[in-house]
Amino acid sequence: MNPTRTLSEFALRWLRQYWSPKTILRESIHDFSLNWEREYSKPWDRRIARCPDETDRLQLARAVFPKKPTRSFEIYREAAAEGSAWSMWVVGWFYEQGIVVDRNLGQACKSFAGAIDSGFMRARKSYADVHFDAGNMTQVESVLQPAIGEGYIPACYWLASYRLRQQDYGGPYEAIEPLLVSAATEGHPLAIKTLSWLLMRGRLGFRRIPEGVRAHLALQSVYYAGQKQPPNPAA
Repeated sequence: MNPTRTLSEFALRWLRQYWSPKTILRESIHDFSLNWEREYSKPWDRRIARCPDETDRLQLARAVFPKKPTRSFEIYREAAAEGSAWSMWVVGWFYEQGIVVDRNLGQACKSFAGAIDSGFMRARKSYADVHFDAGNMTQVESVLQPAIGEGYIPACYWLASYRLRQQDYGGPYEAIEPLLVSAATEGHPLAIKTLSWLLMRGRLGFRRIPEGVRAHLALQSVYYAGQKQPPNPAA
């Protein structure tokens, strides 16, 4: 019997029974993480390629989308053809989701790749999502590692998350910890939550379970209290 695993799983069962986050808590952290990534990415987004009159064209595309999604797609596609990295990303989304066009993951990845080549960092996750769902972890690694090398923090969390979601992943979790610590240190909410969860489950060592429990409980108190920034176990 593995005493570390036994005690960590017992602690996990107890916490699930008495302290498990509710759906609203999980959703709030997820939504806050998306907002955090948007804010963090703004300086990076300023570097991306643009087309003439991009702001006006994209505002129009967003405005007409609810009632005229086909017209919205056409505006994005025209802007993408004229060099708008943001539009390339959105066109890829249309193809990925199969909205007003036939679902075509190959075309989606082509559009995402164009956005990546034009400097749009968040398109890397969209590209990685398609390949991860197809079981191609090599492509996931290859598209995210350059972003990490450039210092783009969300990519650290994304790569850690993909590795953890691999069905055959059994550790070592210490190999993922540096990625989570890098993202958590900068304040990425889901990186903080995931790091706390791994600590609490004993995945990073039996002696660190109390550290994870404290972080997990503090995380809940912050969100139930309606505060904005979760406590950071990497601090």
